Parts: sequence; structure tokens; C-alpha cells
Amino acid sequence: MMRVAAAVIEDGPRVLVTRRKPGGRFGGLWEFPGGKIESGEAPETALAREIREELGLKIAVRDFVGRFPFLAAEAPFELLAYRASVQAGEIGLADHDLYRWMRPDELDPSGFAPADIPVVEALRGSRIGSEAVVLRPGKEKAVRRRHHWIFSGAVGAHPDFENGAILPVRDADGNLLGHGYFNRKSSIFGRMLGFDETPPFEALSDSLRRAVDMRRRLVEPETEAFRVVNGEGDGVPGLIADKYADVLVLQVSTLGMERLKPAVVESLKTLLAPRTILERSNLPTRKEEGLAPAEGCLCGEDVEAVEIAENGLRFRVEFGASQKTGFYLDQRENRSLVRSRASGRRVLNAFSYSGGFTVAALAGGAGGVDSVDISEKAIALARTNCRLNGYESPDLGFFAADVFDFLRTRDLSTYDFIILDPPAFAKRKTEVVGACRGYKDVHRLVFRGAPRGALVLTFSCSYFVDENLFRQVIFQGAAEAKRRVRILQRHRQASDHPVNIYHPEGDYLKGFLLYVD
Repeated sequence: MMRVAAAVIEDGPRVLVTRRKPGGRFGGLWEFPGGKIESGEAPETALAREIREELGLKIAVRDFVGRFPFLAAEAPFELLAYRASVQAGEIGLADHDLYRWMRPDELDPSGFAPADIPVVEALRGSRIGSEAVVLRPGKEKAVRRRHHWIFSGAVGAHPDFENGAILPVRDADGNLLGHGYFNRKSSIFGRMLGFDETPPFEALSDSLRRAVDMRRRLVEPETEAFRVVNGEGDGVPGLIADKYADVLVLQVSTLGMERLKPAVVESLKTLLAPRTILERSNLPTRKEEGLAPAEGCLCGEDVEAVEIAENGLRFRVEFGASQKTGFYLDQRENRSLVRSRASGRRVLNAFSYSGGFTVAALAGGAGGVDSVDISEKAIALARTNCRLNGYESPDLGFFAADVFDFLRTRDLSTYDFIILDPPAFAKRKTEVVGACRGYKDVHRLVFRGAPRGALVLTFSCSYFVDENLFRQVIFQGAAEAKRRVRILQRHRQASDHPVNIYHPEGDYLKGFLLYVD
């Protein structure tokens, strides 16, 4: 068994690999060339003694950076990170019977057991304590305001680094602003993990803990499915984590977070104790980061589907080839809105996916609901979710069809509540013009056919189409249809999808409840 300790020395990080005493327990006796760490001895004291006695150095330990629980029941590694200051002498590469100091990028994964390789890879990508990214004069303002993104134009100097590495960030005067991970291939050069002297792994751990704590305070106890980590909204750029009952699903969108994934998995296991952690990282942004899509089981048993409860309703979530991580969790509060407004109304749920709004409308007493989606698999799942809640009736219609064709050929005057929740029409900035054309057309068709007094609940989840632009294309659709349309309410993503006040780019979902006259 091996124990991994990382010491951050003035001239760069070093990693000490030591052999665990056979039969020893975590917190008990450990073998070192210079002696033993007795139970209860401060780890930073033991490391200082080891460096002093074995390498002949005088060392002052400034602070204990953090402990990361790679050592679980089935994993023989724990990462201990320390920050140290060498007062005399130099750290050299030494090769002894039980240990060797080396740079993280020198670690060879082939020498370790398969279960240990994720830990070794995490260490290999670590450049904590090494040279910093230095911002140009005046370009530090966004970071000082706690904005997570750093663009290449803001960078005045940076060391040679491996893409995905964690580096300190300093202003032009050398003041430490925090730590972030960096990737030359990405249009966003760096993403901040913390905004002070807090070591990056500790900042990551703290952000995950705070994210989980907020959900425990806000999410209703009768709701089993919710977002646990919402990227920059929770101070964890590049990571989405959604909880479906006892299954956790991750989406990793950046190379830096890919390198941190083993630490994230272990932290979330500790915080949430899920039965399974799955990955559904099939985002187009990964290609720009130099990453291939990744799907699979990260720990626990592989799960194809799970049943969840939301505000007293039941839904089957299927993870294979699913939208997002499996369900539109961001619409939970808007499903409650539909439930409150649907009584006695004939509802059309366009772009229905797995029927979340359909079930909500039926629970609210809708007189009937038609669900339309181009995916036959999604329509089949919508049927399943209706049956799961006891709704089987001739008043339920399910149509696997193109929504635009359906709106052009169907008599819409029979619907007095129409819901439009399409997928993102613009996933890139270059697609905004085409997306606006699509949004205008779909609203024109709905306004032209809807009866007087109809409600229209419409959404856009395209980040590049902001609220003002979305409202403008709705206006254009109404003007071309020559209908009087009024805004009754504005709507956003559910509260478990927070937007960081310092990072407005996370505000992606916008919706309007409209009255057609």
C-alpha cells in the first residue's frame, strides 16, 4: 500500500511516495525513512521532520493546504498537500528504498495499480505552487470582481504548462488573485477555482460543500431530483452534477475539470453517498477543450433508468441518449406554474420531450393534453410518465412529429394553453440569426392559430439569445400574426440552478407567460 504526499516547495511542487506500513490503519503508524508518524502527530510536523532529517534541509512549514480523501475502503491512496518554505539547501531528486521526491509530471502511471491511476493522473496534472499566470495592467478587474473567466487577451505572461494545469493568478504587480486552471486550446484561456489565497483543492472542496448545503436548505423534501452543482453558479466552472434519487449524474465540459474529476467524485461520494455516479459528458464544448465525449459509470453499479418524485408526481428518467443529464430539472418550478394554471384548459405541449409539462397539466386538472416531439423515444417516455401517474384517457394525444409542421397543419383554436419549450436553437454565437428566425416563426404560427384568451408559456434556453432579444422576436411573431399579446409573467430556471451574481453568463433560461387577445 502507498501513501502520496505533495509538498509545495519554493522552486516548484514535489511529490513524496511512501510505503504504508503493512497492516497499518489510516491514522495509525506509517513508515518513513526518517522514522514513523505516530497516531495524533500533526501531518505537517511529520513532513517537516522527514524533509529535515532525510534531505538535510531546514524547513519551515507555513500551512497545511488540505486533505483529499482518495483513501477510501477500496482505494489505497490519500493525497496530502502541504505548502512549505525551504530556508537552506535545495530539494534534489532522491531515490531511496521507501520514497522518492519527484515532480508531479514525472509520475509514471504504469507503475501503479489500476485503481490508483486516477490519483496519479490527478497529481500529474497538478502545478500547484509553480509559476503564475500574470495579467496585464488593468485586466485584473474582472477577476477581482470574482468573475471566473480569463481570456487570453487579459494575460501578460504565463509559464510553460500542460493544458488543464492549475496555476496561481497574479496581477501585474505580483499580488495573488487566486488559482485557476488553464487551457490554450479553449476560447476561455482560464477558469478561476478561487479568488484568494485558499489553495485550489481546498477552494474546490469548499465550493462543493456549499453547493450541497444550499440544496439541503432549499429543495423541497418531497422532491428527489435536483441540480447539486451548477457550474460557475456554484463556483465550480466546468461541472454540472444532477441528483436523481440515489443516482448522481455528472457533466464535465472542460479539460481542467476533467483533471479534477477524481477529486470531485470522491468529494461528492462523501457529501451525498450516492448508490451510483454516472457521467454524461457529451457536450459539444468538450471538442474545443480537446476532449472526446465521455459516458459511463464512474462508481457504483451502472444504471439505465431511475424513477424520481417531484412535488408529488412520478417520472421515469432514462439516462441513455438523454437530453441534458436525463430530465429538464431547470423547469421544475415552471411545471408547478403549469399545474396551477391548467385547470379546465385544453393544453398543447410542444417540444414535449418526456412529458414533464404534460403530467403537470394533467395533475392541475387540464381538460386534455396533446404532446408533440420529433423523437419517438421521447413520446414513448411521455406516455410512460402519464401512465406512471395514473393518466390514461382518450383526451391524451401523443404525436411524434416536427413541431413546426404540426403547428402549420393543426387547428390550434382547440388549445387554450400552449407550451413552447424547444431545445437550444443557438448553441453557438454564429447560430443566433437562424435561431431568431426559428423563434419568430414558431411564435407567429402559435399566435396566428391560438384562440382569444389563450395562454402561451414560452421559453428559450439558448444562452446567446438573451431576454431582450427573445422578447423582440416574440414581438415580431405577434406583429406578423396581427395579434394582441400581453406579458403576464417572466420566468427563470429553478432555484437549484443558481446564477452567480458575479457571473451573469450563467443566466440562460428565460420564459414568458403570455395572454393572446
